[in-house]
Amino acid sequence: MEFLILLIKKNWPGKEVSVELTTCLNDEDQNLAAKQEDNFTQMRDSCERYGLHFSWEYVDPHSIHARYITADSGWKISLDRGFDVFQKYDQSAFCVENYLPQLRACRGFEVTFLETEK
Repeated sequence: MEFLILLIKKNWPGKEVSVELTTCLNDEDQNLAAKQEDNFTQMRDSCERYGLHFSWEYVDPHSIHARYITADSGWKISLDRGFDVFQKYDQSAFCVENYLPQLRACRGFEVTFLETEK
């Protein structure tokens, strides 16, 4: 969600952005699968009013592994951990780290930027 918020901050008002997520459905637990679908729906509905069109598709878990972002600006961003870079922290409403991600402790990770054809 924080990535989507960043995109809204950078582009709203005035520019519409589309984000298409390819992921795997948690098929081991029906409750988690339903929660996953509900979370994505809430994300889509929340972002839509700010010009960010969020969609997702589920694929076979064996068909994807690498985590990356491709942009229509000609860049591909390869994320070795995905967005799971923060160490555990108190996620209560009164925890400063909820509002200032730059204060959160991070795990080690690498990000690679690759220039691709537009």
